Amino acid sequence: MVITYLNEGWQEGDGGELELWDALACKPEVQVAPLFGRTLIMEQSEIALHGYPRPLVTGSRRALITYFYRHDLQVFEQQFENTHYLRRPGLPADRRLQMALRDYLPKPAVSALRRLRSRLVYLKQK
Repeated sequence: MVITYLNEGWQEGDGGELELWDALACKPEVQVAPLFGRTLIMEQSEIALHGYPRPLVTGSRRALITYFYRHDLQVFEQQFENTHYLRRPGLPADRRLQMALRDYLPKPAVSALRRLRSRLVYLKQK
């Protein structure tokens, strides 16, 4: 996977860092600020623990993300069928609930809930 951040004016300390986690220590090892033009290349695998666990306070984070896949469709389907979310220490109750719902609800239901949540956030901001 290749991520290039497109956030003009973003500075260290503005938040929105991508965290790369150590699975054994269950903690982030690296935090990457989404500075304009910064590019990150990483392998996708079942243990590529990464994400944006802290919500942004203001603004939005923009990036161009590219994935490279093998030609073997069967391997692709097995490897990337589901995203597994790490239950990191100190996770707020609402995030733990979201993760539990992702584990037990079918994908269309999760997508519908995500769209509803986005719509509610949008209406609240107006």
